Amino acid sequence: MSSSNQVSELIFTGREIDNYKFRVVEARILERLDYPFEIECICYYEGISNEPDEKTGVSNLIDRNIRLYLNDPSYTNNKNRPLQSKLFIGVVSEIIYLGNKELPSNYSTNNKYYYRFKLNSQLIRLSYNRAYRIYNNKSVLEVLNHLFERSRGPITVQIDFSRVQNYFPVEEYITQYNESDLDFLLRLCSRYGIYISESDKGINFYDSVYKADFSTSNNEYVNEEVSKHVMYPYNPSSDNYLSSHCISSIEYGIRGRNLWSIFSTSESSNPSRHQAGISENYWDTREIDNRDKVTTYASNINNYHPSFTNINYQNGLQFQATLNVLSNHIESLNIKARSNILELNTNDVITITNIEGRESSYKIIGIVHYYHDKSEQGGRILEHEPSLYSMYSNELSLIPNTMPYAMKVIEKPRALGITTGVVTGNSEDINSERNSIVVDDYGRVRVQFASNVVQGRYDEEVFSGKYLFTHSCYLRYTSPAASSHSGFISVPRVGDEVVVSFIDGDPDRPIITGSLYNHETPSLIQNEILVNKHKTSLSSKTVGLNERGRNELTMSNLPNSEEIYLKAERDYKELVQNDYEQSILNNKTSKVSGSHNESILQSHIQNIAGLKDVNVGGEYLTVVALSKDTAVGLSNTLNVGAENTLRVAGDSKEFISGDKIVEIEGDIKESYLSDCIKTVSRNVEETVQGSIDQTCKGGINISSKNHYDVTCEHDMDLYSKQNVTITSDEHTSLVSDSMNMEINASCDIAAQEFNINTHSSFIINIGDDASITSDGSSMTFKISEVELLLDSEGLTLNKGKFNIKK
Repeated sequence: MSSSNQVSELIFTGREIDNYKFRVVEARILERLDYPFEIECICYYEGISNEPDEKTGVSNLIDRNIRLYLNDPSYTNNKNRPLQSKLFIGVVSEIIYLGNKELPSNYSTNNKYYYRFKLNSQLIRLSYNRAYRIYNNKSVLEVLNHLFERSRGPITVQIDFSRVQNYFPVEEYITQYNESDLDFLLRLCSRYGIYISESDKGINFYDSVYKADFSTSNNEYVNEEVSKHVMYPYNPSSDNYLSSHCISSIEYGIRGRNLWSIFSTSESSNPSRHQAGISENYWDTREIDNRDKVTTYASNINNYHPSFTNINYQNGLQFQATLNVLSNHIESLNIKARSNILELNTNDVITITNIEGRESSYKIIGIVHYYHDKSEQGGRILEHEPSLYSMYSNELSLIPNTMPYAMKVIEKPRALGITTGVVTGNSEDINSERNSIVVDDYGRVRVQFASNVVQGRYDEEVFSGKYLFTHSCYLRYTSPAASSHSGFISVPRVGDEVVVSFIDGDPDRPIITGSLYNHETPSLIQNEILVNKHKTSLSSKTVGLNERGRNELTMSNLPNSEEIYLKAERDYKELVQNDYEQSILNNKTSKVSGSHNESILQSHIQNIAGLKDVNVGGEYLTVVALSKDTAVGLSNTLNVGAENTLRVAGDSKEFISGDKIVEIEGDIKESYLSDCIKTVSRNVEETVQGSIDQTCKGGINISSKNHYDVTCEHDMDLYSKQNVTITSDEHTSLVSDSMNMEINASCDIAAQEFNINTHSSFIINIGDDASITSDGSSMTFKISEVELLLDSEGLTLNKGKFNIKK
């Protein structure tokens, strides 16, 4: 690991200036577990020209990879102990030319060119940018790994995460919010209990609290597999002429404790889970006794720390609280030691022996190296040197090895105000999915932030789309009311421009608080906004790229033209679980292009003060399960263009106080399955322009208390398949111009007196061969060919003989 000789050298690496060397005269090196190392050193370059050549120009050396070999300058004083050296691999961040110094003529070169260098870890290259990036559903280790995958060019040293042993679950959002990659890296490490230790082998990551049991002060957190364990004696004597490696001084102190607090915010998937805090056993308030005695003070300070029991990342909020307590406690401790041990590294565990006959173990959390090569005489240039400056010394910051280390938690950057974004879909092409609804399992929509557009295009070009981060994420959206008890919901659609705010200013907790109209997503009110500026509208377009339909509720507020317009693109449904009232102070018009169905389980009452006009173009069906009463104050007119059918399952009654007129232009047919009874208080008058046919399967009984007249201007036929009986208590008269009686069977006439009067002739046919004929002057009796003529002249017999029997 050391350079070719025992001096300390600064060597530039790279194809153009490979192994270009500077001699280190003085150096101050700061190493910490919470920040990449920083080096300030004075070096010189030997050259033969009067001015620095082009290779040593400032513009050519800035941001070059370097190797700083720091060798123990006191090695020549003690040949019996091994040479200690240290290698720092970093970059040049600042160069200041200090001038040159001429050398004696016996030197092979003439000039030394002095420079002040500021060197940093290669991690400093991660601070050269600022970025907006969002990591969805990634663990913190995945994010850190990917950060270094993107930086393989600038970061050439080995990155090792193998010592991180804790389990870190997948986080829904991890946001890099206008931060450099380095700031983002350090913030994540601080918030997840991870810290960094650099060595000549690379950059190593450790976690702070891996399921360690610190319930008692004797348990040590660190083991040999995680950190290097070294042992050195305590030797405060100033007579260390042989420069033996030792701890020359140690100071114990406690600073004023910082007030710490945890600002917890709820989880988006379960806002009720915010009770996580710190249990009582997380903080041990044991006091230090006899603080005036250094030995007692030193022995008790190791026990003066919180007790942490089985700490891991199972509960995120509790874990954050624990880290805050731990980091604040570490900051309150002030344990400093000085040594001349060059090989020490941060995160080493050092056991110091011979402190009042005891051994004490500490973890090194910070080192300040001071180096001065006394072989190069001259005034010191660096500031902040210790008062007693040796050839090499260091100052160690320690914590007891009985407690874990945690960086001071770095607060997230505060999201400034609000921003805008566009709702995206499943593809990068928003226009192909515009007006569609794409949500995750929780009903959230994906939003691409406007502030990330430039960053997104840059990342697309640089990384060719091969990265784990994104510039959009699924967000919840606010509502005037949102709960399982009440609420209003309107899901933003792909292509909508939305307003995004950050809960408590947390960049990891964005939320949609509104939407904006623009030229690509204008209002659904059809006309220009200047024409419709008086309107207040709630509208929703049919989902789909080329859909034109919409549902709309619009309120127009022009004076004397106020209007509420409601449009349902297809179905409209109402559910009223109790009363429903309407008050319309003027007209109401209802138009139904299809069917109109009403179902009323109880009564339906209509009070119409004026006219009710019902026009039915088709059929009109009324079904009344019980009684139906219709009360008409004046006239009632029923106009039926086609058929009129009345079906009554039970009795049917009509009560008419005045006259009833029935006009039938066609036929009338009546069918009675039972009796037909008519009662007429006065006269019955029937006028039949045609004929009357009556068919009776039973008898026909006509009863008249006065007389019964049947008048026929033409013929009158009485036909009976059986008997015809005409009975009169007094007198029966048959008067006709002519009369034909045809009796197929017998005819019996029984009367005390039987009169047949005819004005013309009288014919009685009996079968085909017998007849009785009279024309008023004579009467003929005919049987077959025999005729008997009776007239005024006497009795005449034709074609027969006359027999008189006694």
